[in-house]
Amino acid sequence: MESCYDPATNACTTTTLPDGSACDDGDVCTENGQCQAGTCVETPVTCAQPGDSCAEATCLRYQGCVSAPRQNGAACDDGNRCTSDDICTLGVCSGTPLDACEVDPFKCYAASGGTPGTTHIALHDRFGTTPLDLLKANLACTPASDGPALLDGTRYLSCSRVRVPAGVQVPGRTLEVSDRFGTSTLRVVRPLSYCAPAEKPGTPATLPLDEFACYRVRGGVQADRVIDLVDEFEQRSTKVLHPDSVCVPARRDDAALIDPKRQLTCYTVRDADHRRASQHQIALTSALSSETLRLRKGRTLCVPSTIEPCAQVSFASSGGKAFDPPPVPPYVGAVYDAASGGDLLHDLGGGCIYFGGGASNFYPATQSPAGATYHLAASSCEGPDLAMVATGSPASSECARGPASFSICLNNPAQRCTRDSECPGNASGQCSPAPRCFSGPPQPFHSFVDVCLVTPVAADVTATVNPDTGSLALLTQTNVLVYLTYDTASPCPRCVAGVCTAGSRAGRACSEGVSADQTSLDCPPRPDQFYLVLGPGSRRLSTDPVSMSAADGLFCPGQLHPGAFGDPLARRIELTRGPAGSLRDGEPHAASLLDMRCDAASGNPLVDQLSDFPGPEAFSVSGAVQLTK
Repeated sequence: MESCYDPATNACTTTTLPDGSACDDGDVCTENGQCQAGTCVETPVTCAQPGDSCAEATCLRYQGCVSAPRQNGAACDDGNRCTSDDICTLGVCSGTPLDACEVDPFKCYAASGGTPGTTHIALHDRFGTTPLDLLKANLACTPASDGPALLDGTRYLSCSRVRVPAGVQVPGRTLEVSDRFGTSTLRVVRPLSYCAPAEKPGTPATLPLDEFACYRVRGGVQADRVIDLVDEFEQRSTKVLHPDSVCVPARRDDAALIDPKRQLTCYTVRDADHRRASQHQIALTSALSSETLRLRKGRTLCVPSTIEPCAQVSFASSGGKAFDPPPVPPYVGAVYDAASGGDLLHDLGGGCIYFGGGASNFYPATQSPAGATYHLAASSCEGPDLAMVATGSPASSECARGPASFSICLNNPAQRCTRDSECPGNASGQCSPAPRCFSGPPQPFHSFVDVCLVTPVAADVTATVNPDTGSLALLTQTNVLVYLTYDTASPCPRCVAGVCTAGSRAGRACSEGVSADQTSLDCPPRPDQFYLVLGPGSRRLSTDPVSMSAADGLFCPGQLHPGAFGDPLARRIELTRGPAGSLRDGEPHAASLLDMRCDAASGNPLVDQLSDFPGPEAFSVSGAVQLTK
């Protein structure tokens, strides 16, 4: 159909073009238009699929073919043999690290020539703290393989014999261990040796490795397998026999372990061809010693293994009830008008974040994340409090893992990087480790500028839990990714009726979560809307009560206006909801994780004025905690 405007008559006339005439409907996602009965009919544009396994082609009416991230949780392959359950997250493929994968097998030789002497150490490992006498080196372990390529052929182990001091009792324990030879139930008998990562002088190793405490074990399945084992000294047909020892990550000081789940199970080995053992010599340097050792017969083959945790715990957040006061039960605390005693000013609602001094305009500021589930497994089973580490796959809402080992441009996730300058634009922190897990779905923040906040987990979550009292403490590190979407009604894209309303996946399928704002990680903001990264920030959340008081109302260093959370009369803040009670029944128990601290000035005059920073902050996450096994 063709239109014509006649200025003489001030009228517009239309003429129907013959069928088959070329036309254009104004949509760049259609082509080859032809008139049919007065209507322009075009065929949809076929967009070429991108080569990225976490991207899919889509066509936007005014832009044409563009690449959109696939839905969170879509299967992919990150090309890393030491990850499993690879999935797409914000359009980037990454997987769950396999426990004890990123370490080579070791062939351990009987060694002599070690420096005589005795060193007293306090051994810290998954079994607790044990005093030991460290004697001279009696084993040297070389990286070895019966086929797969070595991860680091320059990383060795230097092992010293240990002695339990008189009067020290080491209790027996039972472990369920899985490795390439099967799953065994092993009885741990006594400490056997202490191994330190070592390297040859002048040949630095690249693989970071913990020290190991090795224990003699009894039981387990007979491997009874012959393999062609190769190390730097020899290639031998080797018969793998029964488990001899298990080596667990250990430390002699307060340093954190690199990977508390990276264990070794050592099997007794024998030369299948009955050849005479060769003599070798090796110079090794470790944190324990620097010495030249004479190697004789191969004694054991130590392979990466995993130990079944004695307990697992999960915490699922349910979020807060409302943004605006008055809060609704269950309350987690209150604000009072005196440093001790006094009258109640306000109840504090569960699952809310309150911040700022007496002139703050936000009370509460927002809900704490809802719909996040942290899964953790015990890394230590001694004592009343169990040490827990992150476990599980990086599913979008049930994840406590830190980021991937590589970095991406947050304003162009398909691009890997090592520094900000390699990414488009000048945004601070735009080159960041690729997120795998999040503390919850995207969160709108309404302030003088409405923004969308995405909070990826910046490091593996750790915890301690007391099964008898239900006392739980989580240590989390998160980044806050700030996106300027310029949508005052809904700063974050929403998932409505199973479809994303906006963002990089607008119009595409999504899974609706429990967020009151209808946000979903399936519907992230557009990468070009990325503004900056805040953090990483550490937060210790626990079920233990916390409080803050100030007779003059100035709770924090540099605070300008007395009071808290917009009330100038506030002199005491309490978060009091306690532990969940015994968790040994294996059922979910209602719990609130609490934290209180001072927020410093942000450096932005308008933000500091509206929020009244510096000032106190009261933070709570409501949810349920459950212990299994």
